[in-house]
Order: sequence, then structure tokens, then C-alpha cells
Amino acid sequence: FYVIVEELQPNLLKYEKYAKQFDLNKAGIQRDVEKKLVKAGISVLSREVWLQTPGRPVLYVNVNTHESEKYWFSYNIKLEVRQLVLLEANPAVKTLAGTWSLNLTGMANIGNLKQISHDLNTLTEKFIDAYK
Repeated sequence: FYVIVEELQPNLLKYEKYAKQFDLNKAGIQRDVEKKLVKAGISVLSREVWLQTPGRPVLYVNVNTHESEKYWFSYNIKLEVRQLVLLEANPAVKTLAGTWSLNLTGMANIGNLKQISHDLNTLTEKFIDAYK
């Protein structure tokens, strides 16, 4: 899988010193997810290798946050497998489409941002189990 992690929302990034404690940034999430995949025996592809891989499998990760009141965040975490698909009506048209996904929604405050990391780890483990 080629792992794509979306950038986190500015409403969370403005509290970088708190989020950093739990690696809640694009690079930290990317590193953690890729590490878990490799540990489970799932290949993590570079972009160059991915472009040559049939089906071009992507594990897409999105952590969307909304600061509902000062220091309180509602969040939605989405893990989605996207693969290259062809349109039956016109096989020349190819696009990436979601073929598997999991979402988890929750609330956390600035002192408990580790909950977001914990929930992301839970979803990653569920993906690994489903893959195997």
C-alpha cells in the first residue's frame, strides 16, 4: 500500500505543543501507520513503486477535527482503501475509488489528545485484521 495522510486541520495544529506530545501531525501519523503495516507484514510502497503496482492500492488516512469550544475537539478518523477501478461503460476511464473503509468519531480535550492517537491505532489494527 501507498499510504496517504491528509494534513491535520488548523484548529488542532495551532496547539502544536500539545499535539506534538502524541505525534499528532501529518509526519507522525504517516510514520506510525507505516510502521504498524510493516510490522504486520504488509508492504508499504514508495510512490515510484506504487505507480507500477497493479491496482495502485492506497491506504488513505484522514483525521478531521473541529474545535467545538476552546480546547475541546470533535474528531472523525477515516481509514480507506482506494484502488484503481475501471468504468464498465467505458473501460478506458480509470480512477481511484474507495473499496473498504472505517470511520470513528469522538471527542477529546487538549489534555487528552492521546485519545485521537489511540483511536487511530485501533482503526489501523482493524484494517490489518481485515487485510489478513
